[in-house]
Amino acid sequence: MPSQLISPAVVVRVQNYGEADLIVALLTADRGRLDVLARSARSSRKRFAGVLRPFCQLQVLVDLKRHGSLATLTGAELERDLLGTDVEYGALCLASYLCELAAHVSQPEHADPQLLRWLTACVPWCAGRTVAEDLPPLKLASEAALLRVLGLLPDLLICGRCSGDVQPVGHWDPDGHGLLCPHCSPTQREATPYLVLAQLQASVMALDRASALLIPATGRSLVEDRMQRLLRQAVPQAGRAERALRSHMLGLD
Repeated sequence: MPSQLISPAVVVRVQNYGEADLIVALLTADRGRLDVLARSARSSRKRFAGVLRPFCQLQVLVDLKRHGSLATLTGAELERDLLGTDVEYGALCLASYLCELAAHVSQPEHADPQLLRWLTACVPWCAGRTVAEDLPPLKLASEAALLRVLGLLPDLLICGRCSGDVQPVGHWDPDGHGLLCPHCSPTQREATPYLVLAQLQASVMALDRASALLIPATGRSLVEDRMQRLLRQAVPQAGRAERALRSHMLGLD
């Protein structure tokens, strides 16, 4: 069986195997996560020309006939580097976290073009000179957008109890249901996270970096807590990249 051309394929994880090989996890539109064996990738600079690294969007040739448990990568050509060069450490941590999430939630042989679209939209948010203040809103918007792809994100601007319409004078539920309409709210205090939710939802729908950066800091911690609890349904434990990102962001406080 000849090798099959697959494009686009984004590298989300790379690990050493044996003395010279690599196991590369690719996120693809038609085949979901595709784990492939790249033979002699570490001993030959010419064979894959240094493109088997996270954040690279590739055109790949894959021999899908299994040798053991893995398909074999026979060729790879760079289409674009989603992250680029001259990246701040915090932005690198965020991009690594997004790839880590993609690797966890993707499934082998399960087509998921929306997940690939999410990754190829959000990783470039980290490119260039991303300042420290940008990290929390970009992380929050990326997580919310992923939850939407996974079907786990409810409409943020409807009542968390009765699903009725919430006006700008809705109230925040201290028990974690989100915004409550005036009918369901036990108190009459204005919801400070309302603007956070409104801007968050706008950035999620558009997958737009500029919208994400407009998410106000006021009340964001309440929204972040809700996003984390929803995300843990898909990714029960924090991975290495998430821990590094959290540590970096805590150091900036």
